[in-house]
Amino acid sequence: MRVHRQQRGVALIVALVILVPLTLIAVVVMQSSGMSLKMAGSGASLQRAEHQVEGALEAVLGDASLATRIATQTIGAASAIDTTPLITTLTVNTESVCKRKFEASSQNVTPACRYADVTTNINYGKINSSISFTAGVEQPLLKSD
Repeated sequence: MRVHRQQRGVALIVALVILVPLTLIAVVVMQSSGMSLKMAGSGASLQRAEHQVEGALEAVLGDASLATRIATQTIGAASAIDTTPLITTLTVNTESVCKRKFEASSQNVTPACRYADVTTNINYGKINSSISFTAGVEQPLLKSD
């Protein structure tokens, strides 16, 4: 009986010595998994924003009336195109030389180029980071002297 009374608190101390490191490991793993979830959420938010911006640009560039808009819009002016939920901006500029090979079929016409920038941007994430995509469209035109 005497030996039993001397060992009474030892089991508690051994259990605490084992539980404290296990608890610390569990806390570290929980914090690490929480950070991983935040990073995965941020990555998903960025990817969603990229897809939305790409979709808006595809909608504008695939529009049948884009060539008419580029040909008739005032040079240097920016116009908004509604690509719900985003707003896309179309800016038309002139260039002296077309980047594509251009051959006029008549002696009295000269080639001219209009270059349009189509820009879309979106804010995403908790801190409102911004992503912006720009695509260029070149349209050769014939104009008389």
